Amino acid sequence: MQQTGAVQHIGVSNFAAWQVMKALGVARHFGTTIDIFQPVYSLVKRQVEVKLLPMKISENINVAYYSPLGSGLLTGKYINGGVGRLVSDTRYAARYGQDWMNEVAANLAKLANEMDMDPATLAVAWAAHHPAVTAPIISARKVQQLMPSLKANKITLTAGIYARMEALSPRPAPATDRLEEACS
Repeated sequence: MQQTGAVQHIGVSNFAAWQVMKALGVARHFGTTIDIFQPVYSLVKRQVEVKLLPMKISENINVAYYSPLGSGLLTGKYINGGVGRLVSDTRYAARYGQDWMNEVAANLAKLANEMDMDPATLAVAWAAHHPAVTAPIISARKVQQLMPSLKANKITLTAGIYARMEALSPRPAPATDRLEEACS
């Protein structure tokens, strides 16, 4: 399909690093490549930092992450008992219902308030700030929900604010058992 022009670029979604590398090998066998992958990435879903984002840098593949708002959790709407799929859908409740995740959302809302900014703007800006990230995939059910995410494009996070935000959630363990090497 690519050779006929029907497809210009090939991408994958929700693959583990080993699956992306395997797909790259198959693609190269056929004279093409994997151009982009899309993982979930947010302050409450940071697993991609362990293997996928380093692989992106190594293999020079674009990354368009999705769900930077943690399915709405990081907008702050659930802090005071808001309704939505994190309440009504058991799958989302299990995925984003851990106490520490709610604490991250509350602390992000406090920081955003301190900065006179919407928590959604700050959440998208944080994930987009990672040097391995190409672009976010943002979505909303209503236009007014989309506007704060769009404003993230105009935000430049200082090193201090980025560090404060990063400290809001646990950093995933490194991919190696040699923790002393990860700390150096």
